[in-house]
Amino acid sequence: MGGTGFAWWEANRPLIWFLYGQVFFLLGSLIFTQAGRLSRLALARGLPRLAAFGFLHGLYAWGYLFIPLQAPYLQPEQWIDVLRLVRMLLLAGSFAMLLSFGRRLLDEESATPWFASRAWAWSLVLFWAMISLGVAWAKDLELYPALNTADALARYVLALPAGLTAAYGLRHHALRYIRPLGVERIYRTLRIAGLSLAAFGGLMPLFAPPAPFFPARWINGEVWLAVLRVPPEIIATIVGAVLSWSFIRGMEVFVVETQRRLDHMELQHIQSQERERIARDLHDGALQQVYAAGLLARALERQVPEALRGDVERITAALDSATTEMRRLLHEWSPKIHVADIERALQNLVDEAQHISGTEVRFHSDGAPPFLDPKRAVHVIAFVREALANAIRHARTPYIDVHLQRRGPYMVVSVQDHGRGLPADLKPGFGLRHMEERALLLGGRMRMSSSPRVGTRVELWVPLNHWSAAGDADEAAGRPLSAEPRALADDGPEAAPSTLV
Repeated sequence: MGGTGFAWWEANRPLIWFLYGQVFFLLGSLIFTQAGRLSRLALARGLPRLAAFGFLHGLYAWGYLFIPLQAPYLQPEQWIDVLRLVRMLLLAGSFAMLLSFGRRLLDEESATPWFASRAWAWSLVLFWAMISLGVAWAKDLELYPALNTADALARYVLALPAGLTAAYGLRHHALRYIRPLGVERIYRTLRIAGLSLAAFGGLMPLFAPPAPFFPARWINGEVWLAVLRVPPEIIATIVGAVLSWSFIRGMEVFVVETQRRLDHMELQHIQSQERERIARDLHDGALQQVYAAGLLARALERQVPEALRGDVERITAALDSATTEMRRLLHEWSPKIHVADIERALQNLVDEAQHISGTEVRFHSDGAPPFLDPKRAVHVIAFVREALANAIRHARTPYIDVHLQRRGPYMVVSVQDHGRGLPADLKPGFGLRHMEERALLLGGRMRMSSSPRVGTRVELWVPLNHWSAAGDADEAAGRPLSAEPRALADDGPEAAPSTLV
């Protein structure tokens, strides 16, 4: 039976090595697509190392296919030894990347902070290199047996601690940061990924080539095949497939994180809008009435009898106190932008949106932007924030362009996505109505155009003389200010082929 097992293995060796390499290379490729995702989770920052592990381990496995194929064409024969050395270094490098991934998941608040230190990881790599050279020198091994020894030592010294460290780090990170998100399905999937990492680290020493040290002399891949009649590479392929599946499913946590941050941004925006509305109503209504009541009370003080004057004074003091409190609330509720440079404010907003969503958001500016009254810049920033939130949430766009430019007497801020466009039966919602309201408060107008082929474009047209330094000069000279955008002969809001929403 043992001979049959070996014969089956030898007959199917190329296919098994190909599948082994394919699984891990696919793991690296799929993880790499997530490695650039902007996230506050340490898992995202560790993904490049996990992707490198997959790439390197896949290339190591494919080396068992590539080297025999190239052997007849490589002269002198030493080139084969060089390729074998590269293959062994790819194996050790893959284990080092897996160790680095696990270390990255363990932050300073871990119960064992030394476990997360770089010194510990590099010490293992250095120890592996020194002991491999030491065993080869002590046993007076030729190059091929020496490489097999280094391969086996890499599995004991690097793979075993790397797999266990990565499994422990993933468990620590999932318990601390992912389970509190309430996504139990993703948490369970990452637990499977952690168990797969532990299994990978534990099985690698059992699959080592025979080597002149304990326990690799008696426990190795050849013994495994002889006893169990199942090639160890098949087991490693299955573990790699489970690892790939569980990690890719676990990456959904980034979608959940982005969605919740978008929800939080939208909630903050709605709260800010509501505070602004209440502040306007308070300023234009209740505050004026209380202030008028205070003036009437002061006038009444001089007309009432002496016996009632103290009561009237207390009424006046209470009205003054109410006026002061309402003014304090108005000051607290009014949104504040301390930088009147609209270009800088928009750049900060674009950076924030890109960080929150992971969507590429690009900012462009033509010419010298105007310096705005901070109170009015609030409306421009709020308008663009709402447009960005809509594009990120609904457009399914690969990237978004925000453009600031001057067009004649207007400043135009546009937000252009490149997604699926607006539905034909769109009914303006809460956000769009507030965007149009802000445009009108600025004396401007909102324009929207949409097409399934080019996406959706939202523009805010604001007359510069309504709030720029040039406008202040016009006002001082007695020239009238524009109440809303006028149509221009060649370039203006009325000339834009769009639909007002």
